[in-house]
Amino acid sequence: MSKVAKTTTLLLILIQPMYAQKRSSAPPAFIFGAWRISKFEEVGGHGSEKPELAKGEIGRKLRFERNSFSYDSSFLWFESKPCSHVKYTLETDRFEEYVQREKGTLNFYGLEGAKENQTQRVVVSCGGRPMYYFELAKENRLAIYYDGWFFFLEKTKG
Repeated sequence: MSKVAKTTTLLLILIQPMYAQKRSSAPPAFIFGAWRISKFEEVGGHGSEKPELAKGEIGRKLRFERNSFSYDSSFLWFESKPCSHVKYTLETDRFEEYVQREKGTLNFYGLEGAKENQTQRVVVSCGGRPMYYFELAKENRLAIYYDGWFFFLEKTKG
């Protein structure tokens, strides 16, 4: 190994903790099944969403299945056509304590992310294209951001 390669490798090892580390893996098994929007939290400005419209989202459902992804019509901004060729991945961003929390996440807004100094998102890819991002929240809940609101989902039976 050349001196330049050794120096570069050592430098990368030393500076790595200063930056977020992103990893992808299979999603946790608990996500599979039916979910419903149970509550919402306002975190920012709004383009078109008003509190009455946000309240109207409560109770809407979606379903994660191994080979499909479906949801109620008019579920947030989701497309009206079904997801073709679904694939799920878990994207994990880790942060050292001295790195500012990642903007736009539950932890950034003081809401309950699943883990401290870490953001975990279930990425739903349709037809090979990432379409939807659900952040893991405390107590095995999911959250999704839309127009200045975080909508929280809880697992339902059936």
